Amino acid sequence: MTLDLVDVSRLNVPGDGPRPVTVEVYYPSTAAAVEGVPRDVVTVLTIPVVETPSYRDVDIAPGSFPLVVFSHGNNGVRFQSFFFAAHLASYGYIVVTPDHHGNTFVDSLASVVDPMPEVNRPLDMTFLIDEFLAFNVPASADFFEGTIDPASIGASGHSFGGLTSFLLAGGDAGFGTFTDTRVQAILPQAPAAGFSTAFFESITIPTLIIGGTIDETTPFATQQQAPYDSML
Repeated sequence: MTLDLVDVSRLNVPGDGPRPVTVEVYYPSTAAAVEGVPRDVVTVLTIPVVETPSYRDVDIAPGSFPLVVFSHGNNGVRFQSFFFAAHLASYGYIVVTPDHHGNTFVDSLASVVDPMPEVNRPLDMTFLIDEFLAFNVPASADFFEGTIDPASIGASGHSFGGLTSFLLAGGDAGFGTFTDTRVQAILPQAPAAGFSTAFFESITIPTLIIGGTIDETTPFATQQQAPYDSML
């Protein structure tokens, strides 16, 4: 499911309107709901790219599910990690993956560049938690009414998105504090994480860091091992 949301509290990159926050939403469904429905296909600039393991706009399964917000990498796209989001959804999670306006692949082609992505990315994530908890309330008449467990919210992300998930859990990052106490656990994947030891020591919620020892973009020793050691 694609939702075109708008954060009226912040401006878009040209500064002439509110900030768009377009998201993909992956959620549990049922065998009956997807019977006869073709698999969803990722399309980039109108070009079909790859078939996914998910189904678009089908009914949601009954129940109340944990919510995960997932942040893409620098100049990535909201569906870059569709395989991960769909896998979590198959295990009973609702996963929301935004385009970070001004810091996506498509934006970069159009020279739309957010001058403060490190600030706006965590604010996007908090905005989405606000929005989906509002969708969840009784009598909201929304598709997601009554489907989210507000006590079970997590954040994840890849590379710059991993850094973004750290920001939701840590203290002062040197350019602001973006702690969202509703986030109960984080899973940064190959995070770019050049913060102080004190920042990582301030993280007290469950954290799983995933990294690769031959990663040359976000080196394991400095970007994953060092934060882990600081959090022990």
